Amino acid sequence: MVKCPQPLNQLEQNILQHHNLYKYYNTLILMERKTTSLKINPEIWKQVKIYCATQEIEICDYLEGLLKKDLKK
Repeated sequence: MVKCPQPLNQLEQNILQHHNLYKYYNTLILMERKTTSLKINPEIWKQVKIYCATQEIEICDYLEGLLKKDLKK
């Protein structure tokens, strides 16, 4: 028998709504993005993926933020 998922509590609903709005904003409102490929050390890539997952941010947003910050120096 398949278990039905538990209904979301209010906090979980708020988090999901915020995350969905954030993704919507980033995909529709922000400037156009260029698709590209990078060659990155696999261990660093693994760490970036873990970090972004725990921070609930997209990898492209994280990398773009780092690039912008570095270019301002």
